[in-house]
Amino acid sequence: MPRFSRYVVPLGLAGVLLAAGVVLGWSALPPGSMRDPALASPSGDILGATATPARTREPGPAPSSDPPSNGCDAEVAELTAEGVRAAVQSAGPNGTVCFPAGDIDGPLEASVEGQVWRLDRDTVLRQRLRIDAPRVTIVGGRVEIASDDPWADSVVILADDARIEGVTFRGGGLGVSVRGHDRTAIVGNDFADLAGTSIAVWGDGRGADDVIVENNRIVQTRTRQASPIISRGTEQLEDGVRNTGLVVRGNDIDQGDGEIGWYGIELKASPGALIEANDVRGGSVLVSVPDSDDVTVRGNRLDLRGSPYWAVELPNSHRSTVIDNVIVGDGLDGRDTAFSMNSGSQHATIRQNVVEAVRTLVDLSGDHHLVSDNCVTDVRLEFDHRSSAGDDVRFERNAGCAGTP
Repeated sequence: MPRFSRYVVPLGLAGVLLAAGVVLGWSALPPGSMRDPALASPSGDILGATATPARTREPGPAPSSDPPSNGCDAEVAELTAEGVRAAVQSAGPNGTVCFPAGDIDGPLEASVEGQVWRLDRDTVLRQRLRIDAPRVTIVGGRVEIASDDPWADSVVILADDARIEGVTFRGGGLGVSVRGHDRTAIVGNDFADLAGTSIAVWGDGRGADDVIVENNRIVQTRTRQASPIISRGTEQLEDGVRNTGLVVRGNDIDQGDGEIGWYGIELKASPGALIEANDVRGGSVLVSVPDSDDVTVRGNRLDLRGSPYWAVELPNSHRSTVIDNVIVGDGLDGRDTAFSMNSGSQHATIRQNVVEAVRTLVDLSGDHHLVSDNCVTDVRLEFDHRSSAGDDVRFERNAGCAGTP
């Protein structure tokens, strides 16, 4: 019987919900690049023989703001692009526009500041929605766009302080695309059967700061090596553009097995991000934060069973904190690694995580790392690739959980 059975409760093919803990990113190297047996430096014994101190949980940031009220300042009388424009102009700045059930087959533009668009649960948008006025909120309804182009965005955000809440996305290419604007909140939406990424945050030459991606459900079935949630401050680090202060919290993500999924939560050039309380499974890597310093990965449930091989990847990312996550893998003889560092990452702190049934606790690179007080069982290697790391790497009190069978 696994010694972590009181923490890990499998829920069948849909994934794993783990009873303890509640946090998770993207890969800079191709599969297998850290797995040259000639570089292996095994530490010997299987881990899990002694007890560690009880785990603690650190508080997260304040929850996102409440949704808007229910009043309507204008109603859409005709379900066409022209009918929507008429209602938008009638409601005016800071007004609420209410949509009845039915299909709208035309491109839409939210161009009046501070408006709330309240869609009936059976309002269906069949073409792209563009938000180019600040403080616009879209609540409810469905987005169903017939596209197999993985880069064709269904909702594109081109202004600050937008909010997308409670929308059901079915089919289409890219679900919500934030283009270089701040303080977007993407909350409580349901994404399934898209051809591409569900939520993308792009720096677009200026950075997209303080974006919240919270409590969304994502199921990938039609993608090919697509990451469900991505942030790209820049592809060229020398230009200095970054997406700062991103929060990815409480999302349920099923990437699908094999080549359907890719890197789960993938945040590049996104310093100061918080990845917290997400449930991620499928694909190749579950969480990855390339070129992103001062990131916290906390309280996630990360299921390595099946196709994934890294739970949390830290490539060229400095001062990362990875704490209080629950990770379960395919067993001692599999290929799973709980935490993979590469590209010279520095000053990582990895502590108080629960890790069960993986081959390796940490793939090493860089220097000045602390790996301590992790509760491990059925883990073959404490570390691998020791020759890739510097002299100041400390492993302390990584052993079985106190009181476990």
